[in-house]
Amino acid sequence: MGIEGYVGEILIIFGCIFFGIYFIPAGIFHLYFRKLRKSKVERIQPKIPSKKDMRREFKLSFISVIIFTACTFMAYQLVKNGYTRFYFDWFDYPIWYAVLSFFLCLIIHDTYFYWSHRFMHLPGIFKYFHLGHHRSLTPSPWASLAFQPLEAIVQFGTFLLIVIIIPLHPAVFLIYIVYDSLVNTAGHNGVELVPNFIAKNPILKFGNTVTHHDLHHIDFTKNYGAFFNIWDRIMGTFKE
Repeated sequence: MGIEGYVGEILIIFGCIFFGIYFIPAGIFHLYFRKLRKSKVERIQPKIPSKKDMRREFKLSFISVIIFTACTFMAYQLVKNGYTRFYFDWFDYPIWYAVLSFFLCLIIHDTYFYWSHRFMHLPGIFKYFHLGHHRSLTPSPWASLAFQPLEAIVQFGTFLLIVIIIPLHPAVFLIYIVYDSLVNTAGHNGVELVPNFIAKNPILKFGNTVTHHDLHHIDFTKNYGAFFNIWDRIMGTFKE
């Protein structure tokens, strides 16, 4: 492939990440809850993110998108050369495995995120990896990818790990990425979206709500999980 082909791949990857993973989800949440429904929603925190905060979040997120683009481009070369566990024929594995693999993605992601997240909160590490994200005490949807460069690299690690260790159909991987994007954006939206009957269900209560992550932006020592709060409960870092 010539240089033009690689440039084309990079531009397509950048567009997919910037628009599909970041700008469109964040823009929809911002438009709906900050503009259309501003007077009709109850915020978890009474403080509303300022325009200055959102500009800072956007700048950090844009840098993260560039880093994610570079990492994804390199990972795509691994896919093309057969160094990942992607399979492209649905019938290579039982159909039920496609469903199972989606939940395996969530479990691996959540475990990786919990422990890498705690690592980035260690004294001496925090300011180099994670301080930029926590400048948003009252986050907005634009904070969903507001990472310092080192954190962006760590965050990308979970996606690379998943495609290397488990057999995965690209369509399932895409669904998982979209789901992660929506959960991540919602988690920084400042408005609870999970009904009480789900949040307090004996089984479903192990899933994180928007409030769980919003509380993490207030109390840095609690609620490190992404999709679930199981690791937080086990390790004593859970805050209801």
